[in-house]
Amino acid sequence: MPSLTLGLLTRAATKPHFLMTVQQTLSDLVAIDSVSARSNAELVAYLQTRCAALGLRIKSYPHTDDNGIEKINLVARTSDIAAVELALVGHTDTVPYDPNWNEALRLTEQDDKLFGRGSCDTKAIYRGGAHRN
Repeated sequence: MPSLTLGLLTRAATKPHFLMTVQQTLSDLVAIDSVSARSNAELVAYLQTRCAALGLRIKSYPHTDDNGIEKINLVARTSDIAAVELALVGHTDTVPYDPNWNEALRLTEQDDKLFGRGSCDTKAIYRGGAHRN
């Protein structure tokens, strides 16, 4: 298998990763409040758990932003080979949302479409990367 790096900037799954559907994973990710003013530690912890379950080698790089908030970059690789053939790089934060949006942190389905904070942005990318098939 070629070397793969996932550059990820994360809540431990309650089900083994192989029993979760892509929609369940996206639901977990949407439920994590990752507004940019907050730490992304919970989202990174979730992704670390999922990546480790897939056998990826993971390393985190924590830092403190200008507001004193902990932010974490996560790198997950298939091997220790230095050459990178494919990289998935993204962010884990979402923009603030209207406090009246009661379902912002709950994945909902309407007209065969999924809605929730970050569901069609970066969280959708990560949910795809957290599955083998």
